[in-house]
Amino acid sequence: MAVAFSTNVTQVENFNGSVAKNITVSGANPVLIVDIAINDATATVTSVTWSLGSGTTVEVKTARGTEAFASVWAVPAPAPGAGTLTYNLSATKNNTGNISLYTGADQTTPCPLADAVSSVAQLTSETLTPANLTASDAAAGHCVATVSGDVTGVTPNQDFLDIGADMDMGAGHANGTTGVTFAYADTSSHSAKVAVRIAAAGGGGGAASGSIPRSLRMIGLVNA
Repeated sequence: MAVAFSTNVTQVENFNGSVAKNITVSGANPVLIVDIAINDATATVTSVTWSLGSGTTVEVKTARGTEAFASVWAVPAPAPGAGTLTYNLSATKNNTGNISLYTGADQTTPCPLADAVSSVAQLTSETLTPANLTASDAAAGHCVATVSGDVTGVTPNQDFLDIGADMDMGAGHANGTTGVTFAYADTSSHSAKVAVRIAAAGGGGGAASGSIPRSLRMIGLVNA
């Protein structure tokens, strides 16, 4: 089963310490990917929760370029239905968010921490490619810019672009082994970018503890 983008809900630039967005989870082997951008030198994301219950949420990767902060979280195995995704900040600051539903994802460790990548380079274009991508996986990421130098786009699949008064955010995804490319109007932005691997179900994102590969059982190398 290959990872597939399903739908997303977004939050344009706002000044709050907590944001709640409604989204409906459906499909086989779902995962919620939460992209959060903050315009501040020290503020962080303290928690992400799914109202209907889920596996353990985890902050997969962060990057801070001066006051531009990017954080991406994964919500494994979210219970299906119409619920509320809430993210909380350590302080009330300007922030922007994108919540995306993917199907076909590993239900234990959909986004291995070691595979995620980040950058704070001030470039007009940069591609972030998570490690260990396979043809059945997907890459997802976002960028944030403050000061100046608007974010101009995300490729190959742009899911959200918000050009705000004090900060910009772009989010998108790619399928298979392709990375996500972020573009800026110029290099004067204080920018931060993150991208994560979304591992396909059965694709090595995180096998259940104590499980024995079927191939080994079949050839008799271990006792079934």
